[in-house]
Amino acid sequence: MIRDIEENLQIMETDDCENDLEYKIKQNAKMCLGISLKEVTPQLRNYQNQMLRQVQLERPSQNLKVDFEQEYIETLILDRNDRIKQLGEKLKKMNELFIEMNRLVIEQGTLLDRIDFNIDQTFTRIKKGKQQLVQANTKHETSDRAQKCICVLVGLNIFIAFLFVIKHTLF
Repeated sequence: MIRDIEENLQIMETDDCENDLEYKIKQNAKMCLGISLKEVTPQLRNYQNQMLRQVQLERPSQNLKVDFEQEYIETLILDRNDRIKQLGEKLKKMNELFIEMNRLVIEQGTLLDRIDFNIDQTFTRIKKGKQQLVQANTKHETSDRAQKCICVLVGLNIFIAFLFVIKHTLF
């Protein structure tokens, strides 16, 4: 009965609560199990003492109280060893999680470095493209001026040639 109560308490310790009501219910159940454990423990001690007296009356030469204490200590040691093994397994799992997390962080860092490099390259290419567009626009404007100048000069030449033709035909 004591072991059942202890197991139930351990289960309640490991389970996570999803809301406040569930947490309060678990706390109440823990308190009830604790009270039950307090009530059962003295009964067990009394029963053990009665059994010890009865066995001592049957075999007065043997000191069974020492045997019970040794058995109890051995049980505690075995229980502690089991808990230490469980803790070791949990630490091993936690270590594996940290190793995996470290690997993911490194991969993500590499990706971020690549993205940063690509952004820098894109920025410089955009700057060069803007400069080239400004330069092309300037050349286009100057070529428009040159075409206008050529047109004006051609027009003047035609006008002068027309005047020259008129001058020679009239005079």
